[in-house]
Amino acid sequence: MGVMGSRLVIKVNNSCNGKCFFCVGRDNKPLPTVDVKELIEKANELKDYPNVLILGGEPTLYKHLEELVKGIAPYKKKITITTNGSNLSCLLPIVQYLDKIIVSIMHYYKEKNKEIVGVNIEDDGKLIKTFAELNPKLKLRVNCVMLQSSIATIEDMKKMAEYVKSLGFNSLRFSEVTSPKLYDENFVNISYLLKDYGIHQKDTVTHGCYLEPPVLEELFGIKTILNLTCILKAPTKIYTTELTKEEMLEEIGPMQNVDSIILHQNGIVYGDFQ
Repeated sequence: MGVMGSRLVIKVNNSCNGKCFFCVGRDNKPLPTVDVKELIEKANELKDYPNVLILGGEPTLYKHLEELVKGIAPYKKKITITTNGSNLSCLLPIVQYLDKIIVSIMHYYKEKNKEIVGVNIEDDGKLIKTFAELNPKLKLRVNCVMLQSSIATIEDMKKMAEYVKSLGFNSLRFSEVTSPKLYDENFVNISYLLKDYGIHQKDTVTHGCYLEPPVLEELFGIKTILNLTCILKAPTKIYTTELTKEEMLEEIGPMQNVDSIILHQNGIVYGDFQ
């Protein structure tokens, strides 16, 4: 199970140039934005949160991103940025300050990826290898949300792994979609799909929702992470699992508690994802 320590999420904007229909933030409304110096000051005051995740919207559209990263880097242990990859070049001046870059890519065919995400990866992803040269310790990860209409089989996963390796990424995360629907025909139950590899689990709370199975690194030739949902975040899982009624109630009961707080672009700090 992956372990996540105390984490500060800095949400720099709500705007995004993508169109992922499954994005949990797709209906976000614009928020007023405080001066970047105030964001830096507030972030640095939160000394108990040494690990930072910078999110949007699409964070590379935030015009003060470079100033923000350089302003918090001396006071933070690890800084991660997640992006749709459409504006990778803006990360060049700050690569040396980053621990990880996560790029959302939903398909190994760029035309299909644009159909889903709504944007192309800048320079067809060639900048990824440049990032690795500038910062050899940098973790370069792809996040792929699996859907029945795109990446839905083990063979698809293998093709995705080959594609991201060719771009220069050193890890790949497959995620289950978060969906409020009681039945979602696009949902892929990843652990059930991989049950022949010993991955299948009945309960994400007991066995973990964030897995790094060595067997998948061996299968795909790249470090592979699984980000699984619970029934509360994807009720459709009831239809694609072997849970009994009692086991479902057991899963819905205790929820994993991640020690995260959110610093919004309006300067307000929230506990958890509000």
